[in-house]
Amino acid sequence: MLAKNFRILAALPVFALLVQGCTNTEGNFNDFVAREKALQEGGAGGAGGAGGFTPCDPPKPGDIDAQYLFALSAKIGTLQPPVLFLADVKTVDFQGATGLKLTLHSLDASDRKTEVGTPLDIPEIAIGSDGVLASTALPEFTITGEANSIQLGQDIVATGVTLVGQMCGVQDFYCGTVTGSVTQPVKLILDGSPYTFESVPDPSKLPLDPISVNCAKDPAPPL
Repeated sequence: MLAKNFRILAALPVFALLVQGCTNTEGNFNDFVAREKALQEGGAGGAGGAGGFTPCDPPKPGDIDAQYLFALSAKIGTLQPPVLFLADVKTVDFQGATGLKLTLHSLDASDRKTEVGTPLDIPEIAIGSDGVLASTALPEFTITGEANSIQLGQDIVATGVTLVGQMCGVQDFYCGTVTGSVTQPVKLILDGSPYTFESVPDPSKLPLDPISVNCAKDPAPPL
């Protein structure tokens, strides 16, 4: 369900890692510019504004205890298959305010529904009174190669990942970008890569179709 927007934890193409060089036609470049504008103007839950976020009421501790599909795609100018997680999302009491607590279950890149690897427990991320996520870098973590949507079988190691975004109330969709980098299987800067959280009422009905990969809700490439 996650400063500037989670700048879903936007595959992480981590993920782009997932990617090895793409060339853009003029049309693709224009599409990319339009998507980037949407990322800047759209905040998690739809709040946002040029150069920043419009203050909103964040969810309170206990307001959210649900599962979301967390999709993270590499920012490389064209849409790439995202790295996907089934996320257990909770809002908890954190230092007298609201904190975001995540447990991420990697999903097999070959079917986008089967849990693989060891779940990742993400330390609490503070949510400000304006809904903006605190700029908290996550500890280094490893994502199993079964979830690598570009180089299947190659583990992904990410470091310094920070979720940039805003959480406004309780919603079915949140989005933002990340900063940080991938160190394995290739070196990649993730800054500006988009993430999304989409509500999953029934995990048995995965994969979602379509899967939104950014704030503009562009669909993920098909399997």
